[in-house]
Amino acid sequence: MTLEDKVHGFRLHALRQAEELDNVSAACRELDISRTVFYRWKKRLRAYGADALHPRRTSARPGRPPTLGPVEERSIVAAALAWPTWEGSR
Repeated sequence: MTLEDKVHGFRLHALRQAEELDNVSAACRELDISRTVFYRWKKRLRAYGADALHPRRTSARPGRPPTLGPVEERSIVAAALAWPTWEGSR
Protein backbone atom coordinates (compact mmCIF):
# COMPACT_ATOMS: atom_id res chain seq x y z
CA MET A 1 0.00 0.00 0.00
CA THR A 2 1.44 3.32 -1.06
CA LEU A 3 1.30 6.56 0.85
CA GLU A 4 -1.26 7.89 -1.63
CA ASP A 5 -3.51 4.90 -0.92
CA LYS A 6 -3.22 5.50 2.83
CA VAL A 7 -4.11 9.17 2.43
CA HIS A 8 -7.08 8.24 0.25
CA GLY A 9 -8.24 5.68 2.80
CA PHE A 10 -7.90 8.16 5.67
CA ARG A 11 -9.99 10.74 3.85
CA LEU A 12 -12.72 8.20 3.13
CA HIS A 13 -12.57 7.08 6.76
CA ALA A 14 -13.00 10.67 7.96
CA LEU A 15 -16.09 11.12 5.82
CA ARG A 16 -17.56 7.80 6.98
CA GLN A 17 -16.78 8.59 10.61
CA ALA A 18 -18.68 11.88 10.38
CA GLU A 19 -21.69 10.05 8.94
CA GLU A 20 -21.59 7.37 11.64
CA LEU A 21 -21.29 9.88 14.48
CA ASP A 22 -23.73 12.24 12.76
CA ASN A 23 -21.46 15.01 14.01
CA VAL A 24 -18.74 16.58 11.86
CA SER A 25 -17.08 18.44 14.72
CA ALA A 26 -16.70 15.28 16.81
CA ALA A 27 -15.28 13.32 13.89
CA CYS A 28 -12.81 16.07 13.06
CA ARG A 29 -11.74 16.35 16.69
CA GLU A 30 -11.30 12.58 16.90
CA LEU A 31 -9.21 12.42 13.72
CA ASP A 32 -7.36 15.69 14.41
CA ILE A 33 -8.33 17.46 11.20
CA SER A 34 -9.94 20.84 10.67
CA ARG A 35 -13.55 21.16 9.64
CA THR A 36 -12.43 23.31 6.72
CA VAL A 37 -10.38 20.44 5.33
CA PHE A 38 -13.22 18.01 6.00
CA TYR A 39 -15.70 20.10 4.04
CA ARG A 40 -13.18 20.55 1.21
CA TRP A 41 -12.91 16.74 0.96
CA LYS A 42 -16.69 16.38 1.14
CA LYS A 43 -17.16 18.90 -1.67
CA ARG A 44 -14.63 17.08 -3.86
CA LEU A 45 -16.33 13.75 -3.12
CA ARG A 46 -19.74 15.11 -4.11
CA ALA A 47 -18.46 16.79 -7.25
CA TYR A 48 -16.07 14.17 -8.62
CA GLY A 49 -16.52 10.91 -6.70
CA ALA A 50 -14.24 8.86 -4.46
CA ASP A 51 -11.26 9.05 -6.83
CA ALA A 52 -11.09 12.81 -6.25
CA LEU A 53 -9.93 12.15 -2.68
CA HIS A 54 -6.56 10.87 -3.84
CA PRO A 55 -3.85 13.41 -3.07
CA ARG A 56 -3.19 15.75 -5.93
CA ARG A 57 0.10 15.45 -7.67
CA THR A 58 1.88 18.74 -7.79
CA SER A 59 4.96 19.31 -9.84
CA ALA A 60 7.98 20.87 -8.29
CA ARG A 61 7.76 24.61 -8.24
CA PRO A 62 10.55 26.40 -10.00
CA GLY A 63 12.98 27.72 -7.47
CA ARG A 64 15.73 30.22 -7.63
CA PRO A 65 18.13 29.34 -10.43
CA PRO A 66 21.65 28.45 -9.35
CA THR A 67 23.86 31.50 -9.28
CA LEU A 68 27.07 29.51 -9.63
CA GLY A 69 28.10 27.59 -12.65
CA PRO A 70 29.32 24.01 -12.37
CA VAL A 71 32.98 25.07 -12.64
CA GLU A 72 32.73 27.53 -9.75
CA GLU A 73 30.77 25.03 -7.65
CA ARG A 74 33.41 22.33 -8.19
CA SER A 75 36.21 24.68 -7.23
CA ILE A 76 34.43 25.61 -3.97
CA VAL A 77 33.84 21.95 -3.12
CA ALA A 78 37.48 21.15 -3.94
CA ALA A 79 38.69 23.94 -1.64
CA ALA A 80 36.39 22.74 1.15
CA LEU A 81 37.72 19.20 0.81
CA ALA A 82 41.35 20.34 0.62
CA TRP A 83 41.13 22.58 3.75
CA PRO A 84 38.25 21.23 5.87
CA THR A 85 39.15 23.22 9.01
CA TRP A 86 39.65 26.58 7.30
CA GLU A 87 37.02 29.02 8.55
CA GLY A 88 37.61 31.81 6.09
CA SER A 89 37.74 35.51 6.92
CA ARG A 90 35.48 36.93 9.60
